[in-house]
Amino acid sequence: MSDQTPENQYEDFPFNDNSFINVSYLRSPSNYASHWHTYGKFILCIAPGEAVFTVSSETYTLKERDLLMIWPCELHSIETAPQGSLLIIQYPGHMLSCTSELHMLQDFITHQHLLSAEEFPERAEQAAKLLRQIKTLSESAEPFRDTRKQICLMELLLLLGQDFSIPSPSDVETNTSRHSTRVLQKLSRACSYISQNCEKNITLEDAASYAGFSKYHFSRIFKEYMNTSFTAYLTSQRIQKAITLFTQQELSITDAVFLSGFGSVASFNRSFKQQMGCTPSEYRSRMSGGMETCQDSKTFS
Repeated sequence: MSDQTPENQYEDFPFNDNSFINVSYLRSPSNYASHWHTYGKFILCIAPGEAVFTVSSETYTLKERDLLMIWPCELHSIETAPQGSLLIIQYPGHMLSCTSELHMLQDFITHQHLLSAEEFPERAEQAAKLLRQIKTLSESAEPFRDTRKQICLMELLLLLGQDFSIPSPSDVETNTSRHSTRVLQKLSRACSYISQNCEKNITLEDAASYAGFSKYHFSRIFKEYMNTSFTAYLTSQRIQKAITLFTQQELSITDAVFLSGFGSVASFNRSFKQQMGCTPSEYRSRMSGGMETCQDSKTFS
C-alpha cells in the first residue's frame, strides 16, 4: 500500500498467491487516507508507541499489544502509525458468515472495534498469539497452511464472541432458552433463513415455523439472544442487502429498495437514516468518494 489514497476510496486488494488470508508485516504505511473494502481486517500493534485510526467516524488509539477490528465495508483511515508497528491480517468478508453459527455471532462481534491489552490482557494475548500463528503459517511451506490460517481466524472470531451466551452441550434442556443447546441451534438456523430470504415477504410466523417454535416463544427467545426484535433484525438484513446492491452492484437506490424487500422508498429511507445515521444517497456518495459524512451505528435496536 502507498501512504495515501484518494479520500473515501474503494480499495480492491489482491490476495497473495490466491490465499484466503493475506498478511502484511512491517510494511504498513505511517498514514493512509479514508477508504473502505469488502474484506475484513485485524490490526495488531506490535511495537511501542501509539497508532491512531479512524473507523466509521470514531477515533481509536492503539498501544502495543492492542487489537483493532475493521469489519467489511467500514470506512477507515490510518491517522498516524510508527513505521513497522503493525501486523495486519486481511480476510474475505464472507468468512464471517461461512456457517450459520458464525453468521449469528457476526451480529454480536461487529459492534466491537478495539480489544485493549490493558483492559483485557488475557484475551488480548490469546488474540495476538493467533494472529502471529497466521503470520508464521503464511511464511511456511506447511501442508494445508491456508486451511490452518482459516482455523486460526475462526478461533479468533470465537474468542471475540466469547461473551455471547452460548450454552454448553452438557446443559439440561429446559423451557428457558439460555439452557438449551438445541434452542440455540434452531435460532442460528432461523437467523440464516432470515438473512438469505430477507428480500421476500417473510413474517415472524414464517421464521418461527422454520425454526420449529410458536411465534410467541420465538419472539421472546429471539429478543433474549439477539438483543433486538425479529422486525428490527429483518430490517437490518434488508438494509445490508440494499447497500450491497447500490454500492457493489451499482444499481439505482430505487431498484435496490425493492430488490432488498422494502415496500416503499419512504420506509427504506426512514429505516436507513435511523440505522446508518445518514441518507442512502449520502452513504453511497461517501463510499464512492464524496465528502458527505454519516455515522454507521451498526446497531439493530
